[in-house]
Amino acid sequence: MSHGVLTYVDNLLGELGGERIMKLATGDEISGQEQEFHKWAPEVFKVACETFCLDSDETTSWNVGKQTLTDSTVHFTEVKNATPLDAALGKYHHRKIIIGNMKKPATNLQCGAKENSERLTILVEIVANGINYEPGDHVGILPENRQDIVNGIIERLAGVENPDVPLQLEILTENHTSNGIVQSWEPHDKIPACSLRTMLTRFVDITTPPSRQILTLLATYCKDAEDKKKLTNLANDSATYEEWRYYRIPHLLEVLQEFPSCQPTAAVLIGQLMPLQPRFYSISSSLKKYNNEVHLTVAIVKYRTQDEDGPEHFGVCSNYLNGLKEKDNVYFFVRSASSFHIPKDITKPIILIGPGTGIAPFRSFWQEWEVKQIEGVAPPKVWLLFGCRNSSVDLYRDEKEEMVKKKVIDRVFLALSREKNVPKTYVQDIALKEADSIYQLLVVEQGHVYVCGDVTMAEHVYQTLRTMLTRFVDITTPPSRQILTLLATYCKDAEDKKKLTNLANDSATYEEWRYYRIPHLLEVLQEFPSCQPTAAVLIGQLMPLQPRFYPISSSLKKYNNEVHLTVAIVKYRTQDEDGPEHFGVCSNYLNGLKEKDNVYFFVRSASSFHIPKDITKPIILIGPGTGIAPFRSFWQEWEVKQIEGVAPPKVWLLFGCRNSSVDLYRDEKEEMVKKKVIDRVFLALSREKNVPKTYVQDIALKEADSIYQLLVVEQGHVYVCGDVTMAEHVYQTLRTIIARKEVKSDSEAEKFMLQLRDENRYHEDIFGITLRTAEVHNKSRESARIRMASQP
Repeated sequence: MSHGVLTYVDNLLGELGGERIMKLATGDEISGQEQEFHKWAPEVFKVACETFCLDSDETTSWNVGKQTLTDSTVHFTEVKNATPLDAALGKYHHRKIIIGNMKKPATNLQCGAKENSERLTILVEIVANGINYEPGDHVGILPENRQDIVNGIIERLAGVENPDVPLQLEILTENHTSNGIVQSWEPHDKIPACSLRTMLTRFVDITTPPSRQILTLLATYCKDAEDKKKLTNLANDSATYEEWRYYRIPHLLEVLQEFPSCQPTAAVLIGQLMPLQPRFYSISSSLKKYNNEVHLTVAIVKYRTQDEDGPEHFGVCSNYLNGLKEKDNVYFFVRSASSFHIPKDITKPIILIGPGTGIAPFRSFWQEWEVKQIEGVAPPKVWLLFGCRNSSVDLYRDEKEEMVKKKVIDRVFLALSREKNVPKTYVQDIALKEADSIYQLLVVEQGHVYVCGDVTMAEHVYQTLRTMLTRFVDITTPPSRQILTLLATYCKDAEDKKKLTNLANDSATYEEWRYYRIPHLLEVLQEFPSCQPTAAVLIGQLMPLQPRFYPISSSLKKYNNEVHLTVAIVKYRTQDEDGPEHFGVCSNYLNGLKEKDNVYFFVRSASSFHIPKDITKPIILIGPGTGIAPFRSFWQEWEVKQIEGVAPPKVWLLFGCRNSSVDLYRDEKEEMVKKKVIDRVFLALSREKNVPKTYVQDIALKEADSIYQLLVVEQGHVYVCGDVTMAEHVYQTLRTIIARKEVKSDSEAEKFMLQLRDENRYHEDIFGITLRTAEVHNKSRESARIRMASQP
């Protein structure tokens, strides 16, 4: 847990009225955490006793901190009988231990992988009569340390002549009683009566790098002064210790080999070592299919230390399981994972995501569904996203294919991260690729997601799904009255609920609130703080996040495999400029992307806005601001064709902007004029200091004679790109030019403009908040026909 979370909890306890008895203490997991804890524990115990008025009699049995053991305070005593192993393990781990037997030696699950391969995954099948568990549960395996390490350590320990006779570890304990301090030898509260070999094999951790506390202890047993000095320095210098620990990752025997004069007393060392922890595995079987059995999917852990130049190390439990023979005992317990059980409602779809051994629990799922299907219960809709390095380690491939064939699983996806001649793919990449379908399963159909694997993968999957949801639902448009009604049902505060309900029910109040505040979803939730809607319900009701359309600003002839966009960044303040700053969704998203970030998009054809094939006809381009975007693709196309020997058409560009500092693509335009790709460029400035306000339609009116020549006499084309208001002004200006030049009535000029459209010589790419190009075209045509019909 991070310091930030702990500090937050500490502050929260204070805000709730908690009384501090000591200053908050923290420790760095990477450096010195254990030492900080052992320093803190006795202090907090002492202060707590003083604060709550506990006297010595009430704390007689408490051993403050971790007792420092020496040759005079700990020893072994021979006993007649050892504690039975299952009882000893149960007491040691505070668990009910199950004794199982290997059904057969572990099965290699990887096609073509050798037994000594560094990357090996096995199937472990254990028989255990009367075992009970649910698919999704875990087992805790109680492993054995490797015998070569155990034997090596035994040879270096003092104080035990026969490592195979039963021993009881005893501690000299001081008890504070009313009669004073009484000393007595008491059995260790956890380590059972057993042989030294069994202790080192089953009960203590001898493979984790020894702590600095253990190194300090070992230093006291060094006969060589140099060994003692090195061990002491290593224990006292945090930075040196951490570097040594992470580079060598030494187990206990390697430490003893590094310092050959060190020969600790067995009893003292055993009393100080940490417990050998159980290793947890997801269960890979269903009791419905394999009664009295539990199956595990285990990745064999092997690695070399010291940048691959050190000795080979072996994962304790995975290699222990891999070495077991048929009928060998296995000691374990079942740990319930109720939050990972199969949902009872089988009408909801399920998405299973798990690379590598993360597939383990999902095998128990499909076995459960397979048996239920035979019993007449149809399985839910199931998608499985599985990932591995290459196809040779596609775990349970045959079983998965059989499940698809039997319609127990609907679809199986395979992500390969190291397959030869195949692009690197991870499960989260598949999720993104299938985003539409996953949204349907997860949000629309209210499905479940199960993720199993390492923490890094799980975080990537979480972030991917989170990104997908933000891509799919609109959370920036002011919520509809229907959404407000929904939110009101999740308000804990009566006043919040009343306000939201009134806002949703009163049309006039809602419209005023909506257009004045323009609130996005988060601002609504902040305005009504007691509202806490269920994520699945809310997401299922929100409108889809719509794509944002941009004209393409590049030519594939000039920029192969690229697409360029010209994007205006949208930022504004609500509530008459006194409200919070809002940001256009797509423009700011694009502006925040870094090099090599993914961008998901599609191409929409705009055939009515394509460059005419007849290059003998002149072209007039009219577009203020980002309306210049498609014209950049035009001139790039003509530029390349000119190089190829094809002369461009006669082109006029009428561009408008606020002032000369935002004259977009100025250098490129000047270059195109210089190269005679564009004949003339006109600039309209609407906010330039000491310059009359001018718009593109004003330039068109000023150049009326030439535009008439290009458009009417030479049968040219007009391309207009920009917002709907500008487009209407340009249309009316051209209509006026035609009427004046040919002394036509308004209806005749209107008829000519409609003829331009019908001949596909008047092209518009119009953008706005709600209008799309086709809608604008239809609206303009209809308004023109109405005007014509209304005139005599």
